[in-house]
Amino acid sequence: METRTRAGVVTLGILSMIVLSTLTLALAAPVTDGSMNHVTYWKGEEAGPDAEDWSQYRADAGHSGYTASQLPSDLSLVWKYEGKAPDPAWTGIHTRMDFDYTYQPVISSDTLYFGSSSDCKVYALDALTGEECWTFFTNAPVRLAPAVWRGQVFVTSDDGCLYCLSADTGGLLWKKDPHADSYKLGNDRMVSNWPARGGVAIKDDVLYYGVGIWPTDEIYIYALDPADGSVIWVNDTCGNLFIGQPHTNSLAYSGISAQGYMTVAGDHVYVPTGRAVPAAFDIHTGELDYFFLEKYRELGGSRLFAAATGDYDFFFATSGNTRFHDENIGKRHAIFDGESGLLFTTCELDSQGLVFSTERDRLFYIDSTDRELKAHNLSNLLYEPPSEERVSICPPIRTVKTPEPADTISMIMAGDTIIAGTENSKVMIMSGAENRDIRTLDVDGVPYGLAVASGLWDNITQPKVPS
Repeated sequence: METRTRAGVVTLGILSMIVLSTLTLALAAPVTDGSMNHVTYWKGEEAGPDAEDWSQYRADAGHSGYTASQLPSDLSLVWKYEGKAPDPAWTGIHTRMDFDYTYQPVISSDTLYFGSSSDCKVYALDALTGEECWTFFTNAPVRLAPAVWRGQVFVTSDDGCLYCLSADTGGLLWKKDPHADSYKLGNDRMVSNWPARGGVAIKDDVLYYGVGIWPTDEIYIYALDPADGSVIWVNDTCGNLFIGQPHTNSLAYSGISAQGYMTVAGDHVYVPTGRAVPAAFDIHTGELDYFFLEKYRELGGSRLFAAATGDYDFFFATSGNTRFHDENIGKRHAIFDGESGLLFTTCELDSQGLVFSTERDRLFYIDSTDRELKAHNLSNLLYEPPSEERVSICPPIRTVKTPEPADTISMIMAGDTIIAGTENSKVMIMSGAENRDIRTLDVDGVPYGLAVASGLWDNITQPKVPS
């Protein structure tokens, strides 16, 4: 079978999901032959009473990747699930969009959920046995992770719909259709003229998602009441903006393209816009606050994280992108001021994977330049010298040398334990008070997806690159 590569990652192959319990850890990774996906489940001692669900992509609406639940020390493999490989919307060169290179898992009440871009279904697996509880067909690929809220599962599809399903049975409770019944050929499938590729985020009992990827056909950014789907606000004008374009000194009608997971922090709903920097919308009204398409034309992509408290307001967007013919998504993160949308500093976090906790005032990443785990205080992340020198990133409060000679591709944290997936098909588990006790697991592919929840650890991997 022919495979395509992008930035050293094979985009077709087996997806593996490895789950470790009784805090559950889930991994996802397609393997080289391209025939199927795997979900593998690992089990440890019983989780404590404070164990939490992992109810949306990277645990919460800011995509922190953090849960307070402690990961057990004695993990053992329990089950592996095999399914079809993902069918990404964007592959090869000329893309900064890898949001659907693997099936990202969510976990709630001992059930694991994911959506499939290959067969257009939503899956619910028993997290203790790996058996299918139910599946639900949509009319087009499901490219983004579901979100679970009060016994309901919400998921978007390239058919333009937002579906609300029963978490127990998979039955349809309600759905929100695109504004017109119009289809076109996309990725060898019939998809809506307005694919719903702004992945669901839920915060403070409000659901956010985006519809439409072609600005000239109109874009819709929604805030809904998840109980019944009633609209709190909608922005339907952000696809028709007269703004500066990425090629300098050029004004034209353009707009955002909602592609990736909606991200919520502070007073903003951030929308990843494909190959451009995120756009920020007022969380209360839906008004577009800023979108610096021209100013930051070399930054942006599908990776997006946001953290805000009374002391700081950050969002972290993709950087290090290559340009021109061999354009690929970058492996670094630029640090932006969430209030203004402007760069705080030209210094960057040199890693694809990062994890943070506003409650603990911590941010962690593994620096690709020296393979060191670095810990920072979020409230003291940046240093502004008294002179005219540039704002800098403060020295880390702790560093730990890691053993793997490969870049980190994904990263989450459970209690005091950091879990990091690497491009050489390893998962490092860094435990102890200072994360110096490091164990390494081999997985069948690149671990793009990680999740931890009550009783479960889940890992979803991408295929290994043929030598």
